[in-house]
This record gives sequence, C-alpha cells and structure tokens, in this order.
Amino acid sequence: MSAQGQVSEVFGLAAAAAANYRFRLVNRDGNGHAALATAGGAFVGVVIDGESPESTAVGARLAVRDRKSPGIYFVTAAKAIAAGALLYAAADGKVSDTAVGPVIGRAFQAAAADGGIIAAMLRPDVGFYHVSGPGATAQVDFTIGYDVPLAAIAGVLVRSNAGLVRHAPTITKPSANVVRVAHADLVSTDLVSLIIAAA
Repeated sequence: MSAQGQVSEVFGLAAAAAANYRFRLVNRDGNGHAALATAGGAFVGVVIDGESPESTAVGARLAVRDRKSPGIYFVTAAKAIAAGALLYAAADGKVSDTAVGPVIGRAFQAAAADGGIIAAMLRPDVGFYHVSGPGATAQVDFTIGYDVPLAAIAGVLVRSNAGLVRHAPTITKPSANVVRVAHADLVSTDLVSLIIAAA
C-alpha cells in the first residue's frame, strides 16, 4: 500500500529510457508499455514506484496508479504553479497550469519551478455539489470551476424540505463553468444535488 493509495495497475515495461518516471503521467504506447504523457495528451495513470524510477531504462518495471483511483496524487510540475490552479498534461509526463487539452486535475500545493513535486487531485470532473434553492427565480446555478460537459452530469436531485422529489428538472449551461438547474416548483428551502461523473 502506497501513501498515495493502492496500486491499480503495473506496466511490465517502460517504453523508453527517461531521466525520471516517478510522479510522471504515463499512457500506453502501441505495445502496451508505459510512455510519458505528452502536452494536452491522454494518460492512464501516474508512476509511483519502480525499478530505479529516477533513472529508468527501457524495459524497467513501473508501478502505476490508475488515474481513476480516488485520493491525492503526487505529480511533477513543468513550471511554477499556484495552489488551487487547474492542471493540464504537459510534456514529459509533467503537469502545468497552461491550458493545453482537457483539464486533468487541480493543484493542492504550489510548485516553485519546473520539476517540483506537488499534491494534486486528478479527478476534478467527479463530485457531489449541493446548494439550496434560490426562491422566486425557480433556478439555481452551480459554479464548478472548469468547463464541465453536460454529458458528464450523472444526475440531479431536487428535493423539498419535506422530502418531496421534484421530477424532471431542466439542466443547461449558461456559461462554460456554470451548470443551471431549473424547475417550476423550486423554492428557497429545496436542496439541489448535482452529481458529476468521470468523463
């Protein structure tokens, strides 16, 4: 058991030699081996250990934590990053706050410079959001903090103070990082729950 959580997957081989694989994002290459993720590219996990991961040769075994496992990850910054910043995949398996490709996480710690190791949450597209109803406007806005696609919304529950479920609410996006839930009977004492699932 790692301090970062259980290892979900182990790749048999490193795809190429690299100065450092530890705490880097990796994807599978055409042979199913671990390759450092590219800027804005896809990744399947983060290397947490392996055979001399600070100086990894071709064919070395790497322990990779699946990106879908819950909890905090340690990742390598490509530049100075502020705590709380949204993260994107950068070259050489690092992360950056420079918007290239999809958002992949949020920094829990600041990085002073390239190569800094920081704690991050890599599933910002998963969560439960709760707000009270808005009163007379019959709608409520959730500010998510990033451009969440409507397809990622797994469910919405609108429930009155007495436990009555208000069926068939309308879901729209008035702006990139706002999800609006509307219902004709929505009142200020209602609890509205928004469930966002992994993309």
